[in-house]
Amino acid sequence: RVSSSRVLDIVSGESLSATSDSVSVSSGSHVSGSAASASLDVSSDVRVAASDIDVVAGRRLSAYAGESLALASDAVAVNAGSTVSMFASESASVVV
Repeated sequence: RVSSSRVLDIVSGESLSATSDSVSVSSGSHVSGSAASASLDVSSDVRVAASDIDVVAGRRLSAYAGESLALASDAVAVNAGSTVSMFASESASVVV
């Protein structure tokens, strides 16, 4: 168990890992991290909740769902400087 009342720095030159039945990170104001590469493998569910979420990709952003993908919002905007492509093997619909 590691605890700190103000600042806790963990620095690793190559790798850092944590293995447990449960891992929790909480902060009163800000949590940040950086890496050249990162991955998250979860066997069941992941939930992210916030008032605002920004996802930024310098070159490519991919999303894959093996069964279904849903998007619900009051407004959806798609802006493409060049091409928008969509593929459906069975059916596709847009209701306005």
